[in-house]
Amino acid sequence: MPKSSEDQEIWAVKPGGLTGDNEPWSLGGHAVAILAYDETHLTCITLGQEKKMTWDFWETYNDEAYAIITQDFMKGDKNPLGLNLAAMEQDLMRLTQEKIRLAKRLAADHPENVKPI
Repeated sequence: MPKSSEDQEIWAVKPGGLTGDNEPWSLGGHAVAILAYDETHLTCITLGQEKKMTWDFWETYNDEAYAIITQDFMKGDKNPLGLNLAAMEQDLMRLTQEKIRLAKRLAADHPENVKPI
């Protein structure tokens, strides 16, 4: 999380680049649960309260996400949208594989940005 997000009513990327208080991790890490989204915002739970963030904030500062799918969500063999569990798992696997391909391509194109673990 960027330090600049501390006092924001809606989390948004502030102008000035990703340095100083806008730098990723300048406030540390933070996990939130996304409850809803629309064309302009995601709504999350943070520190026990609902908070909105812009999609740009999500794209800039999010570094991992999880999808939780349980049988409680399923109605028979399909979810409320009509997708079956196997199809959702395949979609998540494709997204994961695409993210890995993108990360490898970015690392190859910009080796100066790769930091050893």
